[in-house]
Amino acid sequence: MNLIKMTLVVVLVAVVSGGGAYWLASKGSDTRTTVTVQSIRKIAQLATVEYRLSTLQERTFRSSYGLANTDSSKMLAYYTGTVKGSIDLEKIEVQFEDAAVQSPDKDDGRPHASIHFPRGSIVIKDVALVPGVDSMREIVTWKRAGFKGPSDNQREKVRQDALKAILQTAIKQGIVDKTKENAAMILSEFLGGFGIKADITFDEKAYDTN
Repeated sequence: MNLIKMTLVVVLVAVVSGGGAYWLASKGSDTRTTVTVQSIRKIAQLATVEYRLSTLQERTFRSSYGLANTDSSKMLAYYTGTVKGSIDLEKIEVQFEDAAVQSPDKDDGRPHASIHFPRGSIVIKDVALVPGVDSMREIVTWKRAGFKGPSDNQREKVRQDALKAILQTAIKQGIVDKTKENAAMILSEFLGGFGIKADITFDEKAYDTN
């Protein structure tokens, strides 16, 4: 039995325009570009998604006697943990295009910022355990007389299986797409506050495990 429960925690933020005052007041084009890219990366850092998941693992352990396999013990283990989706800030690619030199398809009178998330820019971290919040509870439900129950290696294998199940479930439940969605929303709101249109694209392998 492998029961998965999920609680989705989406980080929503209110972006204020105070951080852009220096950029708007800057005179030199080099300073403008440098500070704006840094600002975009800092804002993208807010595009964090957390999934808190739980899994119930059941295992039957056996010991061999001659040609017969005999059940020695059964165990239930309950685990919870957090999987976080975030952005690799150093990989974000940003280009600016003034309204005066726009291509025809962008001729809307607004400056544009092209923001691309290349391969490997979406990061899904391994399961984290928060002390006092997450749980790694183990319950041995049955043990045959003469046996000590699961070994340390068997317990560790169940633990690793549980963490793997939590991570895989977070991915199946859409943590990658939710991270992308948050990044696009936050950056569009931030740049839109300055009258800039955000053109945001993601590489098809923005999340890449290889």
